[in-house]
Amino acid sequence: MTVTVTGTGDAPATPLVPEPPRVETRTVIATPPPAPPPAPVPPIEPAASIDLAKEARIRGRAVFDGRIPRRRRIDTWRATGATVYDESEVVHRENRGIRSVFVYVREVEGTFEVPREVVELSFCDFRIGPHVVGARAGQGVAVTNLHPETQNLHALPKRSKEMNITMRPGQRDVLRFESAEVMVPLRCDIHPWERAYVGVLDHPYFSVTDDNGAFELPAIGPGEYVLLAWHEVYGTLERRVLVAERTDSVEFIFVRR
Repeated sequence: MTVTVTGTGDAPATPLVPEPPRVETRTVIATPPPAPPPAPVPPIEPAASIDLAKEARIRGRAVFDGRIPRRRRIDTWRATGATVYDESEVVHRENRGIRSVFVYVREVEGTFEVPREVVELSFCDFRIGPHVVGARAGQGVAVTNLHPETQNLHALPKRSKEMNITMRPGQRDVLRFESAEVMVPLRCDIHPWERAYVGVLDHPYFSVTDDNGAFELPAIGPGEYVLLAWHEVYGTLERRVLVAERTDSVEFIFVRR
């Protein structure tokens, strides 16, 4: 804490003419009072063994097996004057990694605090992005219209309340899905190709694959878990994962259905 203190300096010993007091400004850093003497130190007990599994992380990749699909260009030129590409199938042409796969643990025991931070999406370049996100049940999911024209936000959950909002340019709305559900579709009824998906869970153990198909879940305790990977086109795959002292990489191999 910074405190400003004003004081009066010393005047001459025998002034011939009275002088006005001189004002001096000082900055004083407040210090806490002396700490009390330390309490007696109890005897040191042997350290408990540390289970590395409590810091283990489930990581891996989602890859495509087969002829790599080309990204489809959506015919929107007459409606928008822009070139828009389909977001449903994005496969890396070199390492076969699949983007936008939602990976999550099916069931986890315990109660977890809902984050105060919101998950951010936006209407931009005639699409809703990111295309796939994860959120906690009850967590805010904010959508902002960055387009210079009106958009429509239509959320279609099956276990929460449906929402249908007209969004002016610059408008931002925060949605909350109260029940866990994989996945909740978001779409624009004005531009039907604008779609996104929200995976809503009651625990934090989920991730979305990046451009290389890679994912990593938060640190999780030891045990056997059922890990699922959802993709908009390729469906859902399931793996059983045993978390012990470490977790090897998990690979999900998708094929076109």
